[in-house]
Amino acid sequence: MTGIQIDSLSDFFEQITVLTEGYEFEYQGYTLRKAETKSLSPAHSTVEVLNTDGNHVETLNLGAYGSVESLKTFLDRVLEYDPDSVEDWLNR
Repeated sequence: MTGIQIDSLSDFFEQITVLTEGYEFEYQGYTLRKAETKSLSPAHSTVEVLNTDGNHVETLNLGAYGSVESLKTFLDRVLEYDPDSVEDWLNR
């Protein structure tokens, strides 16, 4: 990841394929962590969403989002609900 500056959600979304597994980006107090993947395609890039306590609350396949705006909209819904766990988020 040498030479890449990730300053925004847009940068994270656009550069996901070159980030190492485990790379973490903070988004409004939540952590987006790149999960292990065998593909170099952004369509198969997986991101784990951790809440402010570090609990895993969602796993996202970035290929499901056609733009950073749609990703932001979804993440903002998660943050607004502020789940304690994956189960909490799924059973809302």
